[in-house]
Amino acid sequence: MAGLVEKDFRLIWCNKQALIFLLIIGVVIGLQNEAVILGWLPFAISILLINTVTYDELDKGYGFLMTLPIDAETYVREKYFFCLTGGTVSWLVAAGLYMILEMKQQMPVDMASQIPVVLVFLPVTALLIALLIPLQLVSGVEKSRVVISGACGVMGASVIAFAELVKTNVLSAFSFLNQMNGWILAGIAVVVTVLLILLSYAISVRIMEKKEF
Repeated sequence: MAGLVEKDFRLIWCNKQALIFLLIIGVVIGLQNEAVILGWLPFAISILLINTVTYDELDKGYGFLMTLPIDAETYVREKYFFCLTGGTVSWLVAAGLYMILEMKQQMPVDMASQIPVVLVFLPVTALLIALLIPLQLVSGVEKSRVVISGACGVMGASVIAFAELVKTNVLSAFSFLNQMNGWILAGIAVVVTVLLILLSYAISVRIMEKKEF
């Protein structure tokens, strides 16, 4: 699986200009609304990572990959590992930029109030990846542009709306959750997210096993 990870990393590195461009756009957007960068940057990077599936399928790439000592499940496992890891790293970068932008707005920053704002976007990013990987696998190269374009549109609208909600209502909402033992609710959210990722993984493996190489 290490070879597949290296392959995907090199594919992404070939698009390093796009990564830098996305980072610059994220900073510019964050100057207008700091919370937007928490959603936009991980979502945009995640879509770029998931797009490696398209590169794999081009020119009968699946057929070549399956001549290696791997099977469909190994391929899918690596794709989830690569995308979830990359999504988490991009979320960490976005969280760092968010805190820097917040410090420019106000000093000192109330860290306790910012933790819920930052953390809420991590499971959302994981769920986006869990949704898009099987969609990308089943759509194939011909329909992948439509899938990615639609995802980008939904992503943009959702992130802006969600960020506005976070900036205006999230603190009072988490105050209410604290009264209901918010840690238990957070634990339930984590369990649900993990279960949905496992379900997505099982579906992706099934899709991949049915493909003709």
